[in-house]
Amino acid sequence: MPGRFEFEGETYILHNNEEDDAGVITVMHVDGISFARIFFLIGENADPIICSVSVAEKYRRKGYGTKLLRCVEEVCRRGGDRLYGLRLIVEEPDWRHEWYQRLGFADNFHGSRLWMQKYINKETK
Repeated sequence: MPGRFEFEGETYILHNNEEDDAGVITVMHVDGISFARIFFLIGENADPIICSVSVAEKYRRKGYGTKLLRCVEEVCRRGGDRLYGLRLIVEEPDWRHEWYQRLGFADNFHGSRLWMQKYINKETK
């Protein structure tokens, strides 16, 4: 899956870093404006986990983060037919929690941590 990826008029670079029991894909805007890391459990039937999302400070509040997450969803959809959704952890309910809710993520508590999940491949659910 590594290489260039065109999405909604922007170009992203995909980098796949496979480890022993997990795979990490980095999705980065070609101009370095934004990046996200997605954690996949190799051989597991588990949803990928968004590890980090970052947008350069001078580009924040201009839609780059939203576009990046839509790109991440598309990358994950193309990654396999077992995929149901994406998950992430929100450490504290702050602006990020509200932002992820606006992007379609729903609360999904596990123990004391607030996980959020979004189904992105409903036909395989």
